[in-house]
Amino acid sequence: MGILSKLFGKKKHTVISPDIAENIIQIYGAHMEKDTQSPLCVADVKKLPFPKEQIKEALVIGMKATSALYTREMLKIGYLNLANYQEGVGEVNKGIDIFVSDLYDDIRKVAQNYIHQYDDFEKWNSRVEK
Repeated sequence: MGILSKLFGKKKHTVISPDIAENIIQIYGAHMEKDTQSPLCVADVKKLPFPKEQIKEALVIGMKATSALYTREMLKIGYLNLANYQEGVGEVNKGIDIFVSDLYDDIRKVAQNYIHQYDDFEKWNSRVEK
């Protein structure tokens, strides 16, 4: 199985129209801009604006429809970002949130905060890497 097959899967379920795919991509892109999370955090799939599989399908349609390199790369980033959304996480994101620490605070306090967050990161990281 090639790397693209592993990444995008072989499932061919519902096929959405290019117009709907474009709408989903735009709304998901706005969601990514608004709901910026640390790359070391995992959020619940319920926070996504559409079902995860539907967003994946829309992004693949978008990648196939454009020859613009920059656009394709942005769509790939969006696709890969979906790995940071998992079922069962809950309302509070899990993992190491680099955005919540005050880096001007006492270094021991910052380090303790990251150590505490690391336990969540370890638990969810294996699911993200799949």
